[in-house]
Amino acid sequence: MLDTIRKLIDDMSKEYGEDFIWWDSSAFGFSKESIARFVNELKSELDPDDPFAADEIIMAAKCDANDDVLFYSPKLSELRIYHLTWSHCREKEGFPTCVRFESAKSAAAYIKQNYEEDYL
Repeated sequence: MLDTIRKLIDDMSKEYGEDFIWWDSSAFGFSKESIARFVNELKSELDPDDPFAADEIIMAAKCDANDDVLFYSPKLSELRIYHLTWSHCREKEGFPTCVRFESAKSAAAYIKQNYEEDYL
């Protein structure tokens, strides 16, 4: 699933050009340290009982326009976009906001729709 979403984001980047606001974290110069900061921030904001927080989490992509980050859990085989708050601690109920996806295609469709609605 991770390879598929990365390819779909790359395809959208080619389609929309340099104005596209999502970046594949493995292809666009994110350092290991930078990726670790995003993953660690997410884990600090989530409820410890959230299964997503307990598992390995991979940062798949980042939106340049805001603090939305696409994460992948291999164990859950689930993609989620979180809007990080950068509070460095457990957030109140409902935060950070999250959109869950069961497939790479549904995540890519969501990203594409939001980009077209907000930026085109």
